[in-house]
Amino acid sequence: MRLLYVALTRAKEKLFIVAGYDSREQVEKLVEKAQTSELLLPDDVRANAKNFMDWILPAVARRENIAQAFDLLVRPHPALDEIPAEFALDFANYNDIADEQRLAQVDLTKWFDEQTTAQTKLTPEMITKIDQILAGKYQHEAATRTAAYQAVSDIKRLFDDPDLEKMAKITPETTANREVGDFRKPRFMTEEVQVTPAAIGTAVHLLFQESDLTQIPTITTVNALLQRLTADGLITPEVAKRIDVAKLVAFYTTPLGQELLKNHTRAKREVAFSMVLPAGKVFEELDETLTDPILVHGIMDGYFITENDEVVLFDYKTDHVYGEDGVEKIKQRYQGQLNLYQTALEQILNKPVPHKYLYLVELDQAVELP
Repeated sequence: MRLLYVALTRAKEKLFIVAGYDSREQVEKLVEKAQTSELLLPDDVRANAKNFMDWILPAVARRENIAQAFDLLVRPHPALDEIPAEFALDFANYNDIADEQRLAQVDLTKWFDEQTTAQTKLTPEMITKIDQILAGKYQHEAATRTAAYQAVSDIKRLFDDPDLEKMAKITPETTANREVGDFRKPRFMTEEVQVTPAAIGTAVHLLFQESDLTQIPTITTVNALLQRLTADGLITPEVAKRIDVAKLVAFYTTPLGQELLKNHTRAKREVAFSMVLPAGKVFEELDETLTDPILVHGIMDGYFITENDEVVLFDYKTDHVYGEDGVEKIKQRYQGQLNLYQTALEQILNKPVPHKYLYLVELDQAVELP
């Protein structure tokens, strides 16, 4: 359906849609499905469509002028007539098309002779120029395979971040496997699913985001918040059982957590941002001198401003820490991401951000990054 939407919204003035049916009866049978007074077509009509016309024809047939042509009994929804676009429907059989082809028939032999007569003789210079054009390659071919709008989590090389996921490319392989859903609730909302570390991490971030900073969070208050978010459907019961509330409370006993509570009136959490960077700095395939703009967007966990007017940026991480050098590996993994957040925040506040921290939930430890 998204592919159809893109196709239908590219025409500037007029759009012709051509479809073939064995008989007019087939068309009338399809249009009968459009007989509804609701704004949307019935779920079964949308779900059982076998091709694009199974969506288009029942939808268009509900316009006043086309509905009358098919003698539809149910009055279409009045909002449909408020759409300024004009629709027309014409039928043509094989004989009609054949007659038009005979009237517009072209003598291809004569046409070709006309095109090849009295042509200018090609000089060596012209031949060389033609060869250059035909063999030429677009200078910024790699730029055609990337998008100008990127999430922080999609960027690998930016600010020498060694561990972020590789930039996704726009290729047929990554865009072709699209399916039409059955309009029911997604499976993850109706069936028990396996709890993943990512799901737990998302829930932990939500708890940090929603915690009341006007008082010191306790086991009791965070448990109450967890129950409310679970009741609201924002956290599944399966995930809620896996959350260690004590780990969240421990954050507020650290110097970083205590500073956040102390400066809660000058704190912001879940800060969305967008920033423009040169394409050559974002994509490793591109020439670093390429300055075409790329819009990067993301959400930082939060920041606060101290009494000394210093900005402190922080980001929660629920990663498992392995081995003696586990903390150093975590710092290296997220150094680039925090550098990007720092740059964005400095642009937002128009002031330097001298401090940035990772809070490692598993270790109850805040780590400052250079």
